[in-house]
Amino acid sequence: MNSEPSILVIREMTMGEEKICADIFTCAWNRTFPNRPRKIRVKEFVMQTKNELVLIAEKNKKIVGFIAWYEPESFIHHLFIDPKFHRQGVGTKLIQEIIAKTKDAGISLKCNVENLGALSFYKAHQFKTTEEVGEDEFGPWIKLFRSGNF
Repeated sequence: MNSEPSILVIREMTMGEEKICADIFTCAWNRTFPNRPRKIRVKEFVMQTKNELVLIAEKNKKIVGFIAWYEPESFIHHLFIDPKFHRQGVGTKLIQEIIAKTKDAGISLKCNVENLGALSFYKAHQFKTTEEVGEDEFGPWIKLFRSGNF
């Protein structure tokens, strides 16, 4: 039995890690929305995260999740964790890293209203629903905001 503690490291994504992130995005999306499967290719991932800070979560040197943040609007565009690593603090650590970078400015994001697990996660991290933002081929979305001032 391995008694070594699991080490979680958060760092910026480096060139060549886009495919791993695209695969995590695909896997997590399809686990959450099995009736609306997607295949996120590297080109799409790169396009969707252009001009965003992408932080990687590594657990024991294996990439297990990422967060993409658009700093000018303090907007979290993506937060995806490999489903095998859900409920292990990975998402929390990624959110905390972005909170630390906002300098009390607050953070917003959009979430699909059918993603009850994500909505519960964000509510537990003090995000509040601010408005409905419309519907697309993946369903209805809402905007959430977390104030930086406590």
